[in-house]
Amino acid sequence: MLDAVRGWRKERVVIAKDSIGQQVLVTTGLTMDADGNDVIGVAIGKGPTAALTITDGARLSVNIRSSLHDLIEHLGGV
Repeated sequence: MLDAVRGWRKERVVIAKDSIGQQVLVTTGLTMDADGNDVIGVAIGKGPTAALTITDGARLSVNIRSSLHDLIEHLGGV
């Protein structure tokens, strides 16, 4: 696992590539929104943070799993 890059609680980082092949960090963790509420933080590279509630996080998880399934299916069930 990489060292923390944003200083969030329970921070996790995945090294990925953007659509032009450049390395980019995808960071998740626990942070606070502008109102001081605990939320899930999601950031790509040095871009802004998406602050997700539990419900939003669950929806994002479903969307990512669905896209992963779509890619596996597209690649012929790899």
